[in-house]
Amino acid sequence: MTFAYDGSNFLGYQKQPKGRTVQKEIESVLKKINNDVSVDIHASGRTDAKVHALNQKAHFDLKKKIDCDKLLKALNSLLPEDIYVKKIEEVKKLEALQEISREITGKKSELTEALKSLSELSVEMKKTIGMQAT
Repeated sequence: MTFAYDGSNFLGYQKQPKGRTVQKEIESVLKKINNDVSVDIHASGRTDAKVHALNQKAHFDLKKKIDCDKLLKALNSLLPEDIYVKKIEEVKKLEALQEISREITGKKSELTEALKSLSELSVEMKKTIGMQAT
């Protein structure tokens, strides 16, 4: 799900025991759509109080089968005016896991290269220090 919000009247994105939050508003509407079964959404990030978002990403699982276009219309018709869902996409769990795996592999490769460079620098420094000591 990709969504935007005007954070002026929110205490931030993440649910809090008291006060209005973006996550609480969206989860409340999803619960209505999902036959009164609670739905937890997991966002790509959070915002503080009074902060806006233009392209926030989140995912959630629904027990109820519903077409993405219908879900988009339902969400936007039930959400308050300061939250707008731009896009709903169905993601298969395997696809999501593969994407996470690709990201981890990429980070691992970057880390391996950084460690290699650091090791080479360490060898050069030892050579330089050894030459100065004699």
